Amino acid sequence: MREEPIEDTTTVRFPGYINTSGTGYDVTKLAFNPTSLNAYLDSLTIDFMNKSAVITFQNVVMGSPVAVIDYNDSGTFFTCPIELCPYQSYVGNVFTFNVTHWTNYSVSSNSTSIFIAPSDPSTSSNFNFTGSIAGDLPNGTQTNSPQTITVSEKNTGRLVMTVTGFFSTGNVDLNTATISVSASKTAINLTGTSNIGGTHEIFVPVDTQQGVYVCPDAKFVSEVSSNCAGVVSWDFTETGGSGTTKTVGGDSVKVTNDGSYYNVSGLSGSGAGEGMATNLTIWDETDPAGRLFSGQTRLIGETVVFLANFTNSSLMPANTTNGGCKIDFAAPAYDGYEDMTYNSTYEVFMFERTFASAGTLNWKVNCSADGDIASASDTVSITSSGVVPEFGTWALLLALGVVAIGMTQRGRFSKR
Repeated sequence: MREEPIEDTTTVRFPGYINTSGTGYDVTKLAFNPTSLNAYLDSLTIDFMNKSAVITFQNVVMGSPVAVIDYNDSGTFFTCPIELCPYQSYVGNVFTFNVTHWTNYSVSSNSTSIFIAPSDPSTSSNFNFTGSIAGDLPNGTQTNSPQTITVSEKNTGRLVMTVTGFFSTGNVDLNTATISVSASKTAINLTGTSNIGGTHEIFVPVDTQQGVYVCPDAKFVSEVSSNCAGVVSWDFTETGGSGTTKTVGGDSVKVTNDGSYYNVSGLSGSGAGEGMATNLTIWDETDPAGRLFSGQTRLIGETVVFLANFTNSSLMPANTTNGGCKIDFAAPAYDGYEDMTYNSTYEVFMFERTFASAGTLNWKVNCSADGDIASASDTVSITSSGVVPEFGTWALLLALGVVAIGMTQRGRFSKR
């Protein structure tokens, strides 16, 4: 190994020899500057020296020293994680550690951070917390290494969430966190937590391959529904391959799937569930032609048919077994919902009624099924005249024809 002693208190050793022949580099203290209890190398300026090395600091007088790293040359040091500083020893005031690549390294007294587990009984009893470096993270676990924290369900091993824990900056405090899941939904509430990443990933099991939706303000699984405020959906195709990124509540959220889970990343809170947004379409016989029974003219006293097509987040048409629809009319004022009847032939809800006055009247429908709720409103046009325009036109032409024939015959007879 090639040893480069710099100062009386610092030694840097590189494995083998570093060949600088023909590089044209000027290795100055601006680029490579180990000093007392500090070792710095500008890996961009002299990249041929950006190799693993062993750093030794002499005269280190402190309790439980630990290697620290300045990731961005900003002057702020963090505890160096074990994957970057894999070996450390402290004997007779001499502190030695390995580095896998170069930036700015130093040594600091070990001020141990701890993991504070959620105090919510349901969360703490139903979920495991595991660090990518520290392993299991029961409440009070001591560590200084920044690492990924993975949350999984205890009984099933189902993945729930990953988030970065910055133990090098202080205690990772999840005391106020709550986590809840159902078969097809996941909800995370990280309000009041500290020293974790600003965004996290949550996982929803892939079951029906219908896609996934995200509720940006949901804190509990009971608040995760396909018609929640601000809901954003991905169909299954959009989650394939490298996934698709959409804006959810100000976050750039990307969704992928690995066949087992939808991976929803970039969230700052919220919950997600498998399925698509609930859909409710309503119309009546007087709406423009193109839908079932539509394109008709209805008069005062005639029966009008109203229809509602409600599809829940499982993409299943709702029926009287798993839900229902109700209808209300402003004739002239809304006076309460009435049940619509499900037609299994057409797979729609239907309702019939007559009107005693003409005009454009408002009506609305509210549907629910399997926890999904949707509402919609429309207008119906009632015509006052009992004369059908087509009949009136033909009657007028026939009358004019009779008059014309009568006048011709009258002229012929007068000449005789």
